[in-house]
Amino acid sequence: MSITPPKVPLVKTLLRQSGTAKSTGNKAIPYGICWSNDVLIQRNDSKRSVYRYLASVAGRYVTILRTKVHFDMCSPKDGTHSESFKVSQSYLDPNHDEDLYCCVFAGECQAQPSFLIDESMTEIMPIDNGGEDDCVFAYEAYRSLPPAKRKKPSDYQPSTRTSNGNANSSCQLLCVAGKCGFVKIIDTRKRILLHSLRCLDEIWDLQKSPANEWLIVGASKDTTARIWNLEDGGSLVYILGGHGGHRDAVIAASWHSSGEWVATTGIDTKVNVWNVGRCTQKVFDNKSSSLTFALGRSRDFACERQHEPAFSTELIHNCAVDALCFVGNCIISKSCDESIELWLPRGLFGDEAIASETIKTEYKHVRHFRIPFEHRLWYVKFAVDPLCRLLAAGNDKGEVHVWEIFNGTTEGPRQVLTTCPTRQPSCIRDVKFSCDGTTLAATNDSGTVTKWDLIDLQHLWKPERL
Repeated sequence: MSITPPKVPLVKTLLRQSGTAKSTGNKAIPYGICWSNDVLIQRNDSKRSVYRYLASVAGRYVTILRTKVHFDMCSPKDGTHSESFKVSQSYLDPNHDEDLYCCVFAGECQAQPSFLIDESMTEIMPIDNGGEDDCVFAYEAYRSLPPAKRKKPSDYQPSTRTSNGNANSSCQLLCVAGKCGFVKIIDTRKRILLHSLRCLDEIWDLQKSPANEWLIVGASKDTTARIWNLEDGGSLVYILGGHGGHRDAVIAASWHSSGEWVATTGIDTKVNVWNVGRCTQKVFDNKSSSLTFALGRSRDFACERQHEPAFSTELIHNCAVDALCFVGNCIISKSCDESIELWLPRGLFGDEAIASETIKTEYKHVRHFRIPFEHRLWYVKFAVDPLCRLLAAGNDKGEVHVWEIFNGTTEGPRQVLTTCPTRQPSCIRDVKFSCDGTTLAATNDSGTVTKWDLIDLQHLWKPERL
C-alpha cells in the first residue's frame, strides 16, 4: 500500500478548547467515556444545532453530560461551536465491589418494552435533589420495592414517531461494564436498567458495530471477546476465543467498518482479527420487524464459538497492548511502551484477500507514532475520528497529542492539547471523537472531562482507499 499525501498548507491550530466538566465519581478514576449519536433540534438554510451526549464511568458511577452544538452551514471554515457541558443524568451501582471500566451508546430506546421485569432485575430510582438537569439516580433492587411501585409494560406510554418510524427522541441505550463482569443496559429515556448480560470475568472494553448499532462486542479478562445482540434482549451470538485465540486477558476490541471483522488484543501482545461476517449476516436474516427485549430467554439462533482467528501476530509490540482501532483496512494499535503503530494485515481485504483455512500472519508497517510518558502506565486509550483523518492520544502529563494519520511521516504530533495547565498534571485515560468527528473529549484521573471543537476541515484529507 502506497499513500502519498497531497501538498496542503498547514494550520497551526486544529482544535480549540470549548469547555470542561467534573464527572460524578467520588474520587474514582474515570476509565472510559463515549459519545452518543447527535439529536437534531434545529435546522435551517444557514445554521444547524444538535444535542450531543457524553457518558463517563468512574468507580460505581455513570454520568451523562449534555452539550449543544452549533454548525454554520454557510461558512464551514468556521468549524463548530459547542456550549458548556451540563449534567443530564447520573447513576450509581449498588454493588460496592463494582468498578466500571467502559461504556458505549448503542441501539435505540423503545417506547414500550415488551417484558415484565422479574425479581433478578434492578431498577434505577431517582433521588430528588431539586435540579431538572442535575439529577442523580441510583440502582434500587426491584424486589425490595413495594408491589405498587413496580413498573409493568402498561406503565410505558408509546412515544410519538416520525413518518420514517424513528423515535423523535433519538435516545440510545447506554451499556456499561467493568470489574464484576456484567454488561448493564440502561434506557436513557425512561432511566431504567433494562437488563444485565453476564460474562465470566472482568470486561475491559465495549464497542458497537458500525454496520449494526444493536451489536456490541466486549473484551474480557477470561481471554475471549463476546458479541451480544441488544435487539432481542442481549442474546449472546458469538464467542471469539479458544485454543487458537488469546492466552491472557483481552483488553481492547474494534469493529471493521463493514461489520464483518473484529480485531482484539491484550496482555499477551497478540493482535487477532476474527471473521464474524456469518454471525452478522444471521442477525440480519433473523431481524424482527418489531423490536422486543426478551431478556435472552428466546433466541432466533444459537451462540457460536470461533476458536481460531483469521489473522494473528505478536510481532507488532513487545509488551501488553491496551488499545487498537481499525482505520479502513489498516489497524492502529498501542502498547504500554509509548509506541503507537499503524499497519496493514495482509491477505484479508480487497485484492489481497486470500481464501485459506490457515491463520494469516503477514503484515505491512505503515507509520510509527510516539506518545511520551513520564511513567509507564497501561489502560490508556486513544481515538480515531470517524473519517480516519486524526489520531488523538493522552499521556500522564495531562496532554493530548493529535496527529494527522496519513499526512506526515514524522513521530511528532500536529497539535498538543493541555487539559490542566495551572494544576498538577493528571493522566488522560480516554479520549473520544464525536460521531461526526467535530468534537474531541478527554477524561483524566482527577475526574475532569475536557472537550475541544474542530476549527477547520479544509486542510485535512482522507485517502480514497486505506
